[in-house]
Amino acid sequence: MSPSRNCAALAAGLALFAAPAFADPIVDQEQTLIDAAAGFLGIGGDSEQQLAQTLTVGVTGDLVALNLPVTGCGGGDLVIEIRNVSSSGLPTGAVLAVIRRAPEDVPGPYAGLVTFELDEPLRVRRSQRLAFTVRTEGAGSFCSYATSVEGDTYAGGESFFDSRPNPPGWLASKEFPGPSDLAFQTLMDNLAPPPPPSSGGCLIPTPGGGPSGFAPNLPVCRCLRDEGLREFRCALLHPDFFAIRRIPWPLPDAPITETWEFYAIAPLDGSVRMTLSGGGIQKPLTKSFGLKSKLGKLGKLGGPETLVVNGILPKDLLAIPAVATFDYDMKDASSEWETNFSVDRSIDPDQFEQ
Repeated sequence: MSPSRNCAALAAGLALFAAPAFADPIVDQEQTLIDAAAGFLGIGGDSEQQLAQTLTVGVTGDLVALNLPVTGCGGGDLVIEIRNVSSSGLPTGAVLAVIRRAPEDVPGPYAGLVTFELDEPLRVRRSQRLAFTVRTEGAGSFCSYATSVEGDTYAGGESFFDSRPNPPGWLASKEFPGPSDLAFQTLMDNLAPPPPPSSGGCLIPTPGGGPSGFAPNLPVCRCLRDEGLREFRCALLHPDFFAIRRIPWPLPDAPITETWEFYAIAPLDGSVRMTLSGGGIQKPLTKSFGLKSKLGKLGKLGGPETLVVNGILPKDLLAIPAVATFDYDMKDASSEWETNFSVDRSIDPDQFEQ
């Protein structure tokens, strides 16, 4: 049986909603196409109907509110839950936040999108899959939810319903005639700054704070994501050697395999010692390169020395801080640059999205 509907008529158009109390949020995800003649979806009531919508976060930041076209509540509280999406794509993952409103706190006459603020901001990351569910709590409780236009109007997710006399469980709205998505907006604040425009994930701190004015002995790092090979690669370029770091993407669910390849491109004064820490590595790991490196004929590259490290992926993907420290005695003893330097090898989950 398709979702249950209330028969009240909608006011034409999409009404303005009150400005939220927090500072300057932005609309991230939205589907605001409402069919003013199609009536309302019921929430609660005799069918005990619950509604849900999955979505894909567009920017890393704090989720602070939802705008939903809810109206006409009575008999009990309106309960909105923000959840993770299960591996099967259903809105049955862990509850991340709960919004509860008494009937008198929800507009009686239809007022378009209504702002429902979270009690505390919820930090989410770009491309994270979320769902919000809408239900009522209390005997005889009910609310109404404005109906969207028909068709698949939001590409980042889909809507579901759980309604009697159907067996308990979420049913996809797209399997029935009518809209495939609910109307909604998500509001975000405290957005994460964009990654640096230079090397994104392989940064070398410099006294000048930027890429200009590099001393000849300072390495330069550049990164790219190779969609053909499905890996993220960073090349650390030094006058005497270069090292390539490879990580498969998207991020796996278990260990991270991080591979370093070291090539000598000039006679080395000694070994180049690299120490890795963080990024899923439980204890700092040190490897000395250059002990076996040889230049090919006419100064061509010698064969690589390789280090393969398996790290355990932390559960919190918002930040995976890590660093690689290199220690090498450069030829130019008078250089103002120290003989050791650190490379930021932190993993930004945004770099591994499909």
